[in-house]
Amino acid sequence: MSAPEHAVIDRYPLTGGGFAEGQERQAIYDLASCLTEPIGAADAAGFDGHEFGGEEAVRLGL
Repeated sequence: MSAPEHAVIDRYPLTGGGFAEGQERQAIYDLASCLTEPIGAADAAGFDGHEFGGEEAVRLGL
């Protein structure tokens, strides 16, 4: 029997248009940095990147 698969998908609403800029984008990167270690330590997911657009930011962990 194989181990169950996990995905972590964080969604953050953006202000001021479709793409985060400046402080807003940096805040999302900072939060992702805080979450990467505990998620990895739990063997729950590996970080796969960010997507910005459509008035939201999405962080993917697979």
